[in-house]
Amino acid sequence: MEINLLPKESPTRKYRLLAIIAAVVLLFGGAGTSLFYYIHLLNTTDDLTAELRRVKQDNVTLTAERTVDSQTKKYNQVKGAVDNLISEQNDYGQMLDGLASKLSDRTQIEQVSVDTANGTVHLNLHTDDATRIEEYAALLRSEVWVEEILVENIQQIVTDTTATGGVQTPDSGGFSAKLTITLKPRRAQES
Repeated sequence: MEINLLPKESPTRKYRLLAIIAAVVLLFGGAGTSLFYYIHLLNTTDDLTAELRRVKQDNVTLTAERTVDSQTKKYNQVKGAVDNLISEQNDYGQMLDGLASKLSDRTQIEQVSVDTANGTVHLNLHTDDATRIEEYAALLRSEVWVEEILVENIQQIVTDTTATGGVQTPDSGGFSAKLTITLKPRRAQES
């Protein structure tokens, strides 16, 4: 038989170490779980904040698009009205080309004025022969854009030859006339 004079180990001491280890594990587990949920909460908060900013920016963009859309509609309406006015206007470049192409070598246009409000073109002509004025008017009547031509004020130009020493120059003399051309509306030209 053995005699042990040392005090006996208490049975709770064995379990005390196990309880301390379990408490430490639970403490670290609880701290880790709390940390995990805190980080998850921060990430969720950041995601929600970013989503809120995106929604606010989308609202600003939609408001801007609505404003731009209404302004675009107004712009398109004004552009359509201007395009309509332009389409009803005569092509004055084509008309001037037609006026110039019908001129004879001895006929000159001294002045051209266009009255878009009344749809008329006024020409001041200079030529060496009065019949060339009527020939020019007859040629212009065949143009699509001409409704009526009125030849006014055919005058013979008498120049003073004393300045040239009594010599007739090619520029001296001749006839001048004023032509008033009434234009057809653009729609009448196309039909």
